[in-house]
Amino acid sequence: MQVTNQNRDYSPSLVTERFVQRDITSNGYVITEVSAAGWTLREGRVEADEIPDEVRAKADAERYSMDARVPWPLDDNAGRTVKRDLLAGIGEGSSPLEHAAKQVLREALDRVEVHPCDRGDDAVAAQELTPELQALLQALTGHNAS
Repeated sequence: MQVTNQNRDYSPSLVTERFVQRDITSNGYVITEVSAAGWTLREGRVEADEIPDEVRAKADAERYSMDARVPWPLDDNAGRTVKRDLLAGIGEGSSPLEHAAKQVLREALDRVEVHPCDRGDDAVAAQELTPELQALLQALTGHNAS
């Protein structure tokens, strides 16, 4: 996904609905992620192979309709297991500072765009973190992302 517009408060946890529509000018696909209040949190462009076949077919059929936005279920990753949750070891018995650092890192890792086959793999996402966040991750978990 190529992000073209993102709300400064964007977080994957705020997204409650996702829509896709066919762009009539470029023949590509536009994705919109919205909050429970209906606010647009993020917009971007996606390739046809990133969209489930049934959703893509509906978007193609609605291409010239005024209501061309087609729901793209958020649970398209349902059933896939997390490949590597680097923060899983931080739980009960951890200090408040460790919990705060875990929250900062989880939000940063969840914001990283990765290839669809790498979704849920924190080790892949960690490679795209800023050096400061990589240092925090290493201090907290011992994982070296560089």
